[in-house]
Amino acid sequence: MNPRDFQRSRRPLIPGAAVFLLGIAFTLLGWTSVSHAQTGGVSGTIGGGTLGDSDFFIGVQKAEGVNLSDVDKARFLNHASCQCKRDVWIKAILANATASAKAQAIAGTDIVTMMIGQGCDNALYYHACLTLATAPLSEFRLNGMVVHTTVDVLAGAYGTGTTILSGSGGVTGTTGSGGDSGSGGATGSSAGTDPCAVGDAYSQPVYIFVESTPTLYDAGTARLNVVIDGNPPPAPPGVTVMGANDALIVDWTSVNSDNSVTDIQGYQIFCSRADQYQVFKDGTFSTSVDSCPGQDAILTTSTSDAGTASVPTFPTDTDPLALINANTHYICSDFLSTSTSSHRVQILQNGIPYGIAVASVDTHGNANLAFPSPLYTKPFPTLDFYHQYRNADPQGQATGGCSVAGQPLAAPTLSSLAAVVMALGALRKRRPGRRS
Repeated sequence: MNPRDFQRSRRPLIPGAAVFLLGIAFTLLGWTSVSHAQTGGVSGTIGGGTLGDSDFFIGVQKAEGVNLSDVDKARFLNHASCQCKRDVWIKAILANATASAKAQAIAGTDIVTMMIGQGCDNALYYHACLTLATAPLSEFRLNGMVVHTTVDVLAGAYGTGTTILSGSGGVTGTTGSGGDSGSGGATGSSAGTDPCAVGDAYSQPVYIFVESTPTLYDAGTARLNVVIDGNPPPAPPGVTVMGANDALIVDWTSVNSDNSVTDIQGYQIFCSRADQYQVFKDGTFSTSVDSCPGQDAILTTSTSDAGTASVPTFPTDTDPLALINANTHYICSDFLSTSTSSHRVQILQNGIPYGIAVASVDTHGNANLAFPSPLYTKPFPTLDFYHQYRNADPQGQATGGCSVAGQPLAAPTLSSLAAVVMALGALRKRRPGRRS
């Protein structure tokens, strides 16, 4: 026998056997994985799988059906929206096909609950949170859940032992998808403080629970932190107003000279004619202020003539509290940058008192107004050199500029000029000669 053949015959046949055995092992592992998924792995089954944050989409809507971007949401969820009790919709759906597949493996009789409050995922505070809506998982898989409430309810304090913030009001019950009625809330008691001043960047958790029994958290939990800014920036200090011709000159001090106010966006001037009248038409100036005056609405009044159409009017056009309430019908400047500390309000009427206020505005549209002392200032006509020149008698005998005691300067005579020349000549003759 050839020695090389002998050496080849001694090589083990392990590689082929290993491939065969590995194939069997992978097959068994595959059966094990399938069995694991069917008995309640990450996909969720009768044994209780889980849905997490990434499996849900939770959106905030200012108009039903239109989810707000993060920027628009920050502008909408502010102090004015809370005061106005503006409508807001919270929508929750399964985020994608993977989430839908997980949800299909969970019992359809499990209950989906939307709650707001602090610590709602803790059994100690679960019942102190506010339930907005509930629906069976079988319906949620098809339609998701849309809850209609108001910003003041969304801004309330719930959970961690507090049911509802005093004065914030309650929720009268919202309708979940498929006709399932959401649980009702309690009405908050009246308080002396502003219930909508919830603080700077107050974070309200919105929870979605999928449970077979409340407080078990056995089939899924998701959370979205909804930020509500209820604090306006500091009001600008040192506001002064000086009268000018058909105008007022307004000055103030920056509120962010030390860079301590991180969300300041700029300034806006408000004004009223006398103590209650709107000065400029709506839309004259741009604005970033969001306000909610108590009567900020168009009303329709009938005229005395029969058959004449009703006339829409703004009740705020005669609002004595317009400036205090930051009524945006009374805006008298475009939106001014943070580097601005002076502005001339023009096209006013001389001799009429105007109220002035300067508002600092943050990125959420919250405004804080400051007022000068005295509150009202009158524009007045100013007499400059050109005005005096045009109106002198005869024209051209101006009393401004370098005039003395209001009298025109006399033209120099020939005799006076001659006297000056003679005096200069005498001085030149009296100068001593140069020393040798």
